Amino acid sequence: MARFLRALLMGEPLPFMSRPHAAIEFRAWLLFAVPQGIMSGSVVGVLTRNIFAEQASAWTLALAVAVVSGATPLANLASVFWSQLAQGRDRVRMIALVQVLFALSLVSLGLVPTSFVGLVLMATLVVATQFFWTGLLTIRSSVWRANYDRAGRTRFTARVLMVSSVVMAITGIVTGALVDLNISYFRPVFLAAGGFALLGALSFRRLRVRRQRQLLDAERLLMGGQRFRPAAFVQIWRDDPLFRNYLIVSFISGSGNLMFMAPLILIMNNNLNLPQVEQILVTASLPTVLIPLLVPFWARVFARRHVIAFRARLNWCFAGAVAAFLAGAVSDWPPLLWIGSILLGSAWAGGRLGWNLGHNDFTLDDERATEYMGLHVTLTGVRGAVVPLIGVAVYQALEARAPGTGVWSLFIALALSVAGCIGYVLLARDLQAPPRGVEAL
Repeated sequence: MARFLRALLMGEPLPFMSRPHAAIEFRAWLLFAVPQGIMSGSVVGVLTRNIFAEQASAWTLALAVAVVSGATPLANLASVFWSQLAQGRDRVRMIALVQVLFALSLVSLGLVPTSFVGLVLMATLVVATQFFWTGLLTIRSSVWRANYDRAGRTRFTARVLMVSSVVMAITGIVTGALVDLNISYFRPVFLAAGGFALLGALSFRRLRVRRQRQLLDAERLLMGGQRFRPAAFVQIWRDDPLFRNYLIVSFISGSGNLMFMAPLILIMNNNLNLPQVEQILVTASLPTVLIPLLVPFWARVFARRHVIAFRARLNWCFAGAVAAFLAGAVSDWPPLLWIGSILLGSAWAGGRLGWNLGHNDFTLDDERATEYMGLHVTLTGVRGAVVPLIGVAVYQALEARAPGTGVWSLFIALALSVAGCIGYVLLARDLQAPPRGVEAL
Protein backbone atom coordinates (compact mmCIF):
# COMPACT_ATOMS: atom_id res chain seq x y z
CA MET A 1 0.00 0.00 0.00
CA ALA A 2 2.79 2.44 0.87
CA ARG A 3 4.47 1.74 -2.47
CA PHE A 4 1.18 2.31 -4.28
CA LEU A 5 0.58 5.64 -2.55
CA ARG A 6 4.13 6.76 -3.30
CA ALA A 7 3.64 5.92 -6.99
CA LEU A 8 0.28 7.66 -7.00
CA LEU A 9 1.86 10.84 -5.64
CA MET A 10 4.60 10.84 -8.28
CA GLY A 11 7.09 8.67 -6.42
CA GLU A 12 10.24 10.75 -6.33
CA PRO A 13 10.47 13.43 -3.61
CA LEU A 14 10.78 17.10 -4.42
CA PRO A 15 14.18 18.79 -4.02
CA PHE A 16 14.98 19.51 -0.37
CA MET A 17 14.73 23.30 -0.75
CA SER A 18 11.25 23.03 -2.31
CA ARG A 19 9.63 20.80 0.31
CA PRO A 20 8.65 23.50 2.87
CA HIS A 21 6.99 25.56 0.13
CA ALA A 22 5.20 22.51 -1.23
CA ALA A 23 3.80 21.50 2.17
CA ILE A 24 2.25 24.93 2.77
CA GLU A 25 0.88 25.26 -0.75
CA PHE A 26 -0.50 21.73 -0.78
CA ARG A 27 -2.68 22.41 2.27
CA ALA A 28 -3.88 25.73 0.91
CA TRP A 29 -4.82 24.52 -2.57
CA LEU A 30 -6.49 21.42 -1.09
CA LEU A 31 -8.85 23.73 0.82
CA PHE A 32 -9.51 25.66 -2.38
CA ALA A 33 -10.52 22.42 -4.11
CA VAL A 34 -13.95 22.64 -2.43
CA PRO A 35 -14.95 25.96 -4.04
CA GLN A 36 -13.29 24.80 -7.26
CA GLY A 37 -15.60 21.80 -7.33
CA ILE A 38 -18.66 24.02 -7.00
CA MET A 39 -17.46 26.71 -9.40
CA SER A 40 -16.64 24.22 -12.15
CA GLY A 41 -18.37 25.52 -15.29
CA SER A 42 -20.53 22.44 -15.66
CA VAL A 43 -21.62 22.36 -12.00
CA VAL A 44 -22.50 26.04 -11.74
CA GLY A 45 -24.16 25.81 -15.17
CA VAL A 46 -26.44 22.99 -14.00
CA LEU A 47 -27.21 24.92 -10.81
CA THR A 48 -28.09 28.08 -12.70
CA ARG A 49 -30.31 26.18 -15.18
CA ASN A 50 -32.33 24.62 -12.36
CA ILE A 51 -32.38 27.39 -9.75
CA PHE A 52 -33.84 29.91 -12.21
CA ALA A 53 -35.81 27.56 -14.48
CA GLU A 54 -39.07 29.45 -13.90
CA GLN A 55 -37.62 32.96 -13.77
CA ALA A 56 -36.63 33.65 -17.40
CA SER A 57 -37.37 32.74 -21.02
CA ALA A 58 -35.62 29.80 -22.68
CA TRP A 59 -33.27 32.11 -24.61
CA THR A 60 -32.37 34.21 -21.55
CA LEU A 61 -31.77 31.14 -19.44
CA ALA A 62 -29.65 29.56 -22.18
CA LEU A 63 -27.51 32.69 -22.43
CA ALA A 64 -27.09 32.73 -18.64
CA VAL A 65 -25.98 29.09 -18.71
CA ALA A 66 -23.49 29.97 -21.45
CA VAL A 67 -22.09 32.85 -19.39
CA VAL A 68 -21.67 30.94 -16.14
CA SER A 69 -20.38 27.72 -17.75
CA GLY A 70 -17.87 29.77 -19.74
CA ALA A 71 -17.05 32.18 -16.91
CA THR A 72 -13.66 30.63 -16.18
CA PRO A 73 -12.22 31.18 -19.66
CA LEU A 74 -14.14 34.47 -19.98
CA ALA A 75 -12.45 35.78 -16.83
CA ASN A 76 -9.09 34.99 -18.37
CA LEU A 77 -9.46 38.24 -20.31
CA ALA A 78 -8.30 39.83 -17.07
CA SER A 79 -5.04 37.93 -17.06
CA VAL A 80 -3.23 40.83 -18.74
CA PHE A 81 -4.38 43.02 -15.87
CA TRP A 82 -3.27 40.52 -13.22
CA SER A 83 0.08 39.72 -14.80
CA GLN A 84 0.97 43.39 -15.08
CA LEU A 85 -0.36 44.22 -11.61
CA ALA A 86 1.83 41.47 -10.12
CA GLN A 87 5.05 42.80 -11.65
CA GLY A 88 7.33 44.11 -8.91
CA ARG A 89 4.90 43.27 -6.07
CA ASP A 90 5.13 40.80 -3.18
CA ARG A 91 3.54 37.63 -4.55
CA VAL A 92 2.29 36.06 -1.32
CA ARG A 93 0.58 39.21 -0.09
CA MET A 94 -1.10 39.71 -3.46
CA ILE A 95 -2.33 36.14 -3.67
CA ALA A 96 -3.64 36.16 -0.09
CA LEU A 97 -5.61 39.36 -0.77
CA VAL A 98 -7.12 37.98 -3.97
CA GLN A 99 -7.99 34.75 -2.15
CA VAL A 100 -10.03 36.73 0.38
CA LEU A 101 -11.87 38.57 -2.41
CA PHE A 102 -12.56 35.22 -4.07
CA ALA A 103 -14.04 33.92 -0.80
CA LEU A 104 -16.29 36.96 -0.37
CA SER A 105 -17.63 36.51 -3.91
CA LEU A 106 -18.56 32.92 -3.09
CA VAL A 107 -20.42 34.02 0.03
CA SER A 108 -22.32 36.59 -2.06
CA LEU A 109 -23.49 33.81 -4.42
CA GLY A 110 -25.22 32.15 -1.50
CA LEU A 111 -27.30 35.27 -0.88
CA VAL A 112 -28.80 35.95 -4.35
CA PRO A 113 -32.62 35.97 -4.61
CA THR A 114 -34.37 33.33 -6.73
CA SER A 115 -35.81 35.80 -9.23
CA PHE A 116 -34.88 37.30 -12.59
CA VAL A 117 -32.76 39.86 -10.73
CA GLY A 118 -31.14 36.94 -8.93
CA LEU A 119 -30.31 35.32 -12.28
CA VAL A 120 -28.53 38.49 -13.38
CA LEU A 121 -26.71 38.68 -10.05
CA MET A 122 -25.77 35.00 -10.27
CA ALA A 123 -24.19 35.42 -13.71
CA THR A 124 -22.41 38.62 -12.63
CA LEU A 125 -21.06 37.16 -9.40
CA VAL A 126 -19.90 33.95 -11.07
CA VAL A 127 -17.88 36.02 -13.54
CA ALA A 128 -16.52 38.14 -10.68
CA THR A 129 -15.55 35.03 -8.72
CA GLN A 130 -13.74 33.61 -11.73
CA PHE A 131 -12.09 37.00 -12.26
CA PHE A 132 -10.41 36.61 -8.87
CA TRP A 133 -9.59 32.95 -9.58
CA THR A 134 -7.84 34.02 -12.79
CA GLY A 135 -5.75 36.38 -10.69
CA LEU A 136 -4.76 33.54 -8.40
CA LEU A 137 -3.70 31.29 -11.27
CA THR A 138 -1.83 34.03 -13.12
CA ILE A 139 0.16 35.20 -10.10
CA ARG A 140 0.68 31.64 -8.86
CA SER A 141 2.54 30.71 -12.03
CA SER A 142 5.47 32.94 -11.09
CA VAL A 143 5.52 31.52 -7.54
CA TRP A 144 5.76 27.98 -8.87
CA ARG A 145 8.43 29.07 -11.33
CA ALA A 146 10.53 30.50 -8.48
CA ASN A 147 10.03 27.70 -5.95
CA TYR A 148 10.41 24.60 -8.16
CA ASP A 149 12.53 23.54 -11.12
CA ARG A 150 10.83 22.11 -14.21
CA ALA A 151 10.71 18.51 -12.98
CA GLY A 152 9.70 19.71 -9.51
CA ARG A 153 6.90 21.85 -10.93
CA THR A 154 5.57 18.87 -12.86
CA ARG A 155 5.65 16.60 -9.81
CA PHE A 156 4.13 19.18 -7.48
CA THR A 157 1.41 20.23 -9.94
CA ALA A 158 0.52 16.57 -10.50
CA ARG A 159 0.22 15.98 -6.76
CA VAL A 160 -2.00 19.01 -6.25
CA LEU A 161 -4.19 18.04 -9.20
CA MET A 162 -4.55 14.42 -8.11
CA VAL A 163 -5.65 15.10 -4.55
CA SER A 164 -7.69 18.22 -5.23
CA SER A 165 -9.50 16.47 -8.07
CA VAL A 166 -10.87 13.87 -5.66
CA VAL A 167 -12.12 16.66 -3.40
CA MET A 168 -13.64 18.49 -6.38
CA ALA A 169 -15.40 15.34 -7.58
CA ILE A 170 -16.87 14.62 -4.14
CA THR A 171 -17.94 18.26 -3.81
CA GLY A 172 -19.74 18.09 -7.16
CA ILE A 173 -21.56 14.88 -6.25
CA VAL A 174 -22.64 16.25 -2.86
CA THR A 175 -23.79 19.49 -4.47
CA GLY A 176 -25.85 17.64 -7.08
CA ALA A 177 -27.45 15.38 -4.45
CA LEU A 178 -28.31 18.34 -2.20
CA VAL A 179 -29.97 20.45 -4.89
CA ASP A 180 -31.87 17.39 -6.11
CA LEU A 181 -33.32 17.13 -2.61
CA ASN A 182 -34.10 20.84 -2.35
CA ILE A 183 -32.97 23.51 -4.79
CA SER A 184 -32.67 26.06 -1.96
CA TYR A 185 -29.70 24.09 -0.59
CA PHE A 186 -27.53 25.96 -3.08
CA ARG A 187 -27.25 28.69 -0.43
CA PRO A 188 -25.37 26.72 2.26
CA VAL A 189 -23.29 25.14 -0.52
CA PHE A 190 -21.90 28.52 -1.64
CA LEU A 191 -21.52 29.76 1.95
CA ALA A 192 -19.50 26.67 2.87
CA ALA A 193 -17.35 27.15 -0.24
CA GLY A 194 -16.55 30.69 0.90
CA GLY A 195 -15.55 29.38 4.32
CA PHE A 196 -13.12 26.85 2.84
CA ALA A 197 -11.60 29.58 0.67
CA LEU A 198 -10.99 31.79 3.71
CA LEU A 199 -9.26 28.90 5.48
CA GLY A 200 -7.09 28.38 2.41
CA ALA A 201 -6.14 32.06 2.38
CA LEU A 202 -5.05 31.88 6.03
CA SER A 203 -2.91 28.83 5.30
CA PHE A 204 -1.29 30.38 2.22
CA ARG A 205 -0.03 33.47 4.09
CA ARG A 206 2.81 31.40 5.58
CA LEU A 207 4.38 30.75 2.17
CA ARG A 208 7.72 32.25 1.14
CA VAL A 209 8.98 32.78 -2.42
CA ARG A 210 12.59 31.81 -3.09
CA ARG A 211 14.81 34.68 -4.29
CA GLN A 212 11.79 36.99 -4.36
CA ARG A 213 13.88 40.13 -3.89
CA GLN A 214 15.97 39.35 -6.97
CA LEU A 215 12.81 38.45 -8.93
CA LEU A 216 11.08 41.72 -8.02
CA ASP A 217 14.20 43.78 -8.80
CA ALA A 218 14.46 42.14 -12.24
CA GLU A 219 10.77 42.80 -12.92
CA ARG A 220 11.04 46.46 -11.91
CA LEU A 221 14.06 46.86 -14.16
CA LEU A 222 12.16 45.21 -17.01
CA MET A 223 9.16 47.50 -16.43
CA GLY A 224 11.34 50.57 -16.60
CA GLY A 225 9.10 52.33 -14.09
CA GLN A 226 5.88 51.46 -15.93
CA ARG A 227 3.25 49.46 -14.07
CA PHE A 228 1.28 48.35 -17.14
CA ARG A 229 3.20 47.26 -20.22
CA PRO A 230 0.74 46.14 -22.93
CA ALA A 231 3.59 46.40 -25.42
CA ALA A 232 5.20 43.38 -23.70
CA PHE A 233 2.46 41.12 -25.05
CA VAL A 234 2.82 42.55 -28.55
CA GLN A 235 6.55 41.97 -28.33
CA ILE A 236 6.11 38.31 -27.29
CA TRP A 237 3.63 37.75 -30.13
CA ARG A 238 5.98 39.36 -32.67
CA ASP A 239 9.32 37.95 -31.53
CA ASP A 240 8.41 34.37 -30.59
CA PRO A 241 6.95 32.66 -33.70
CA LEU A 242 6.82 29.23 -32.06
CA PHE A 243 4.75 30.54 -29.16
CA ARG A 244 2.59 32.54 -31.57
CA ASN A 245 1.79 29.46 -33.66
CA TYR A 246 1.10 27.50 -30.48
CA LEU A 247 -1.39 30.16 -29.37
CA ILE A 248 -3.15 30.15 -32.77
CA VAL A 249 -3.61 26.38 -32.74
CA SER A 250 -4.64 26.51 -29.07
CA PHE A 251 -7.28 29.09 -29.96
CA ILE A 252 -8.81 26.79 -32.59
CA SER A 253 -8.64 23.65 -30.45
CA GLY A 254 -9.74 25.42 -27.29
CA SER A 255 -12.72 26.96 -29.04
CA GLY A 256 -14.09 23.50 -29.68
CA ASN A 257 -13.31 22.38 -26.15
CA LEU A 258 -15.08 25.42 -24.66
CA MET A 259 -18.06 25.40 -27.02
CA PHE A 260 -19.61 22.03 -26.20
CA MET A 261 -20.28 22.30 -22.44
CA ALA A 262 -23.10 24.88 -22.38
CA PRO A 263 -25.12 23.19 -25.18
CA LEU A 264 -24.48 19.80 -23.56
CA ILE A 265 -26.02 21.01 -20.29
CA LEU A 266 -29.10 22.20 -22.20
CA ILE A 267 -29.27 18.94 -24.15
CA MET A 268 -29.10 16.78 -21.03
CA ASN A 269 -31.78 18.87 -19.34
CA ASN A 270 -34.15 19.67 -22.23
CA ASN A 271 -33.66 16.79 -24.68
CA LEU A 272 -32.54 13.84 -22.54
CA ASN A 273 -34.32 14.81 -19.29
CA LEU A 274 -31.48 13.61 -17.06
CA PRO A 275 -31.67 14.40 -13.31
CA GLN A 276 -29.37 17.11 -11.95
CA VAL A 277 -27.09 14.74 -10.09
CA GLU A 278 -26.54 12.68 -13.28
CA GLN A 279 -25.81 15.83 -15.27
CA ILE A 280 -23.15 16.82 -12.72
CA LEU A 281 -21.73 13.30 -12.65
CA VAL A 282 -21.32 13.22 -16.45
CA THR A 283 -19.98 16.72 -16.95
CA ALA A 284 -17.96 17.25 -13.77
CA SER A 285 -17.63 14.59 -11.09
CA LEU A 286 -16.64 11.54 -13.15
CA PRO A 287 -14.09 13.42 -15.30
CA THR A 288 -12.68 15.08 -12.20
CA VAL A 289 -12.34 11.89 -10.16
CA LEU A 290 -10.42 10.30 -13.04
CA ILE A 291 -7.74 13.01 -12.89
CA PRO A 292 -5.81 11.43 -9.96
CA LEU A 293 -5.63 8.14 -11.83
CA LEU A 294 -4.45 9.64 -15.11
CA VAL A 295 -2.25 12.58 -14.06
CA PRO A 296 0.78 10.33 -13.33
CA PHE A 297 0.68 9.01 -16.90
CA TRP A 298 0.32 12.46 -18.47
CA ALA A 299 2.96 13.91 -16.12
CA ARG A 300 5.50 11.37 -17.40
CA VAL A 301 4.58 12.26 -20.98
CA PHE A 302 4.87 15.99 -20.27
CA ALA A 303 8.17 15.72 -18.40
CA ARG A 304 9.95 14.32 -21.45
CA ARG A 305 8.39 16.44 -24.20
CA HIS A 306 7.82 20.02 -25.24
CA VAL A 307 4.26 21.15 -24.53
CA ILE A 308 3.52 21.20 -28.29
CA ALA A 309 4.43 17.50 -28.66
CA PHE A 310 2.47 16.86 -25.48
CA ARG A 311 -0.63 18.57 -26.87
CA ALA A 312 -0.31 16.66 -30.14
CA ARG A 313 -1.08 13.51 -28.14
CA LEU A 314 -3.39 14.82 -25.45
CA ASN A 315 -5.92 16.78 -27.45
CA TRP A 316 -7.26 13.74 -29.29
CA CYS A 317 -8.90 12.88 -25.95
CA PHE A 318 -10.83 16.18 -26.10
CA ALA A 319 -11.94 15.43 -29.66
CA GLY A 320 -12.97 11.90 -28.70
CA ALA A 321 -14.98 13.20 -25.76
CA VAL A 322 -16.95 15.67 -27.90
CA ALA A 323 -17.54 12.96 -30.51
CA ALA A 324 -18.96 10.64 -27.84
CA PHE A 325 -21.19 13.39 -26.41
CA LEU A 326 -22.50 14.15 -29.90
CA ALA A 327 -23.16 10.47 -30.63
CA GLY A 328 -24.94 10.00 -27.30
CA ALA A 329 -27.10 13.06 -27.81
CA VAL A 330 -28.05 12.19 -31.41
CA SER A 331 -28.82 8.54 -30.61
CA ASP A 332 -30.50 9.37 -27.28
CA TRP A 333 -28.33 6.66 -25.68
CA PRO A 334 -26.91 7.95 -22.36
CA PRO A 335 -24.15 5.27 -22.05
CA LEU A 336 -22.25 7.13 -24.79
CA LEU A 337 -22.29 10.21 -22.56
CA TRP A 338 -20.44 8.22 -19.89
CA ILE A 339 -17.82 7.20 -22.46
CA GLY A 340 -17.42 10.86 -23.37
CA SER A 341 -17.10 11.68 -19.67
CA ILE A 342 -14.24 9.19 -19.28
CA LEU A 343 -12.41 10.64 -22.28
CA LEU A 344 -13.00 14.13 -20.93
CA GLY A 345 -11.43 13.08 -17.62
CA SER A 346 -8.30 11.92 -19.44
CA ALA A 347 -8.18 15.19 -21.37
CA TRP A 348 -8.58 17.25 -18.20
CA ALA A 349 -5.83 15.28 -16.42
CA GLY A 350 -3.27 16.22 -19.04
CA GLY A 351 -4.79 19.56 -19.95
CA ARG A 352 -4.41 20.99 -16.48
CA LEU A 353 -0.73 20.11 -16.48
CA GLY A 354 -0.25 21.80 -19.84
CA TRP A 355 -2.31 24.77 -18.74
CA ASN A 356 -0.33 25.47 -15.58
CA LEU A 357 3.13 24.66 -16.93
CA GLY A 358 3.19 24.81 -20.74
CA HIS A 359 4.14 28.47 -21.11
CA ASN A 360 7.42 27.78 -19.27
CA ASP A 361 8.65 25.77 -22.29
CA PHE A 362 8.87 28.99 -24.33
CA THR A 363 10.88 31.23 -22.01
CA LEU A 364 13.94 30.76 -19.79
CA ASP A 365 13.53 34.14 -18.05
CA ASP A 366 11.77 33.99 -14.67
CA GLU A 367 10.75 37.65 -14.91
CA ARG A 368 8.94 37.04 -18.23
CA ALA A 369 7.12 33.84 -17.22
CA THR A 370 4.13 35.76 -15.86
CA GLU A 371 3.84 37.73 -19.13
CA TYR A 372 3.87 34.54 -21.20
CA MET A 373 1.20 33.05 -18.94
CA GLY A 374 -0.76 36.30 -19.13
CA LEU A 375 -0.84 36.37 -22.92
CA HIS A 376 -1.80 32.68 -23.08
CA VAL A 377 -4.74 32.89 -20.71
CA THR A 378 -5.92 36.25 -22.09
CA LEU A 379 -6.43 34.68 -25.51
CA THR A 380 -8.28 31.89 -23.72
CA GLY A 381 -10.50 34.61 -22.29
CA VAL A 382 -11.24 35.95 -25.76
CA ARG A 383 -12.60 32.63 -26.93
CA GLY A 384 -14.31 32.10 -23.57
CA ALA A 385 -16.21 35.35 -24.11
CA VAL A 386 -17.51 34.25 -27.50
CA VAL A 387 -17.68 30.52 -28.16
CA PRO A 388 -20.04 29.39 -25.35
CA LEU A 389 -22.52 32.03 -26.54
CA ILE A 390 -22.14 30.79 -30.12
CA GLY A 391 -22.76 27.23 -28.92
CA VAL A 392 -26.03 28.02 -27.14
CA ALA A 393 -27.15 30.35 -29.94
CA VAL A 394 -26.74 27.54 -32.47
CA TYR A 395 -28.54 25.14 -30.12
CA GLN A 396 -31.47 27.51 -29.58
CA ALA A 397 -31.72 28.34 -33.31
CA LEU A 398 -31.83 24.66 -34.27
CA GLU A 399 -34.40 23.90 -31.59
CA ALA A 400 -36.58 26.82 -32.72
CA ARG A 401 -36.46 25.55 -36.30
CA ALA A 402 -37.10 21.88 -35.46
CA PRO A 403 -37.35 20.63 -31.86
CA GLY A 404 -34.81 17.93 -31.15
CA THR A 405 -32.24 19.07 -33.70
CA GLY A 406 -30.33 21.23 -31.21
CA VAL A 407 -28.15 18.21 -30.42
CA TRP A 408 -26.31 18.83 -33.70
CA SER A 409 -24.86 22.05 -32.26
CA LEU A 410 -22.11 19.84 -30.82
CA PHE A 411 -20.87 19.09 -34.35
CA ILE A 412 -19.28 22.55 -34.66
CA ALA A 413 -17.35 21.98 -31.44
CA LEU A 414 -16.18 18.61 -32.74
CA ALA A 415 -14.94 20.09 -36.03
CA LEU A 416 -12.92 22.78 -34.22
CA SER A 417 -11.45 20.29 -31.77
CA VAL A 418 -10.31 17.94 -34.56
CA ALA A 419 -8.83 20.87 -36.52
CA GLY A 420 -6.82 21.85 -33.43
CA CYS A 421 -5.51 18.30 -33.00
CA ILE A 422 -4.24 18.32 -36.58
CA GLY A 423 -2.62 21.71 -35.99
CA TYR A 424 -0.70 20.44 -32.95
CA VAL A 425 0.53 17.42 -34.91
CA LEU A 426 1.83 19.67 -37.69
CA LEU A 427 3.56 21.98 -35.18
CA ALA A 428 5.13 19.02 -33.40
CA ARG A 429 6.68 17.79 -36.65
CA ASP A 430 8.58 21.07 -36.96
CA LEU A 431 9.79 20.98 -33.36
CA GLN A 432 13.57 20.54 -33.39
CA ALA A 433 14.33 19.79 -29.75
CA PRO A 434 12.74 19.48 -26.30
CA PRO A 435 12.79 22.54 -24.05
CA ARG A 436 15.90 23.17 -21.99
CA GLY A 437 15.56 21.69 -18.54
CA VAL A 438 13.40 18.72 -19.55
CA GLU A 439 14.21 15.74 -17.40
CA ALA A 440 12.49 12.53 -16.44
CA LEU A 441 10.38 12.38 -13.35
